Amino acid sequence: MKKSYFAGLGAALGVALLSTQAAAAVTAISGYVNVTASATADGGQTVTDSAGDSWTGVPTNLGTVGANAVSSDGNGNAISAFGYVYGAWNSESSGVFQGQDFGWNFNNASGEADTTGNPVNWSYTFDTSAPASFNLGYNVYHFGNGFGLWGWNLALDGNDILNLQNAFSPDASGNFSYDLTSGTHTVELRNNANLRSGGFTQSYLEGDFSWSIGPPSNSDVPEPASWALMLMGFGGLGAALRRRRAATRLAIG
Repeated sequence: MKKSYFAGLGAALGVALLSTQAAAAVTAISGYVNVTASATADGGQTVTDSAGDSWTGVPTNLGTVGANAVSSDGNGNAISAFGYVYGAWNSESSGVFQGQDFGWNFNNASGEADTTGNPVNWSYTFDTSAPASFNLGYNVYHFGNGFGLWGWNLALDGNDILNLQNAFSPDASGNFSYDLTSGTHTVELRNNANLRSGGFTQSYLEGDFSWSIGPPSNSDVPEPASWALMLMGFGGLGAALRRRRAATRLAIG
């Protein structure tokens, strides 16, 4: 009887502890990469080029795609805007994104250049069966004059959760984590590089990102139901030990 009682308590405590460590199952829904380049030389036409790739259902590595737009002012001078994107899914829970050569070249021309994702460069929609966290490692750097390159920001379900953008210097590196509720979510990396200039200017931006979906930051804290189960188990265990000590004292006496 005593053995079965303690075994029951042990099982209850085990269930309570295991329930605090349950990992979320991640189901992939869709993903895509995209880049749009636009150039307008004064006296010339606006030229726009876009490229992208996507998948639905089963994660697929998306090869490097690029956009390149060139606008001339009619006098042999030109502005070019360009950018390339790459996305890889190692699994439903991890992968990488690269934004490569996001920038422009002003060749003795005045006007405007834009390299964006219009505005999303990378997107992933997925479902988690339990609370989880989205983790991002990033390294963003530039060549030439950094003004106007901006950098990227990270959005969750349409709202910015990490803003790395800076109009004067887009360089940034580090790690970021954000807790997710269970359910369907969409994460996006967005860029809004744009510049109006003249003369001779060449600048471009590089961004390396690695991401994963894992346990939430508070995964070691039991949920309320788990706390209740654990307290009931500890309370029962304490009562049993007290009865056992009382029985021992009576037997000695």
